[in-house]
Amino acid sequence: MRRIIWILGLFLCVTIVTDNGLLADDSSSSANNIITTNTDGDIKRGANIYRRCRVCHHLTAQKPPLKGPNLAGLFSRKVGTDASFQLYSSALKTADFVWSAEKLDAWLKSPTAFLPGNKMAFSGIRKAEDRKDLIAFLKNATIPVDLKEDK
Repeated sequence: MRRIIWILGLFLCVTIVTDNGLLADDSSSSANNIITTNTDGDIKRGANIYRRCRVCHHLTAQKPPLKGPNLAGLFSRKVGTDASFQLYSSALKTADFVWSAEKLDAWLKSPTAFLPGNKMAFSGIRKAEDRKDLIAFLKNATIPVDLKEDK
């Protein structure tokens, strides 16, 4: 019974959206520091798509990992190396690549097809435009705040 209530709670979570249409829970490090240049997708649309990811992933390293690793510093990080996350599958632990927009696009399209044996319970995002927008948001939202302020 407790498990059913917990699962229902996840689906019934109310997402608080800030005035600019971005997510409020991670606003201290990402949503309020949007960089609108040098992206290939719609960051605001990507923020809305990211809502589906929030159940398992935080954008900042200051929060403990959920069911999946934190996404802070995702780009240019070797797969399966977030030290705060201990539940990587052997497929992710042994994979030998660095996260890039291209790798993330293939992962988001179908995690199972991209890396068989991973534990991510997510079927993927079919629409290329949705993946592009989510990646644009993540490129921005996972950059450390101090680097954003230099731009």
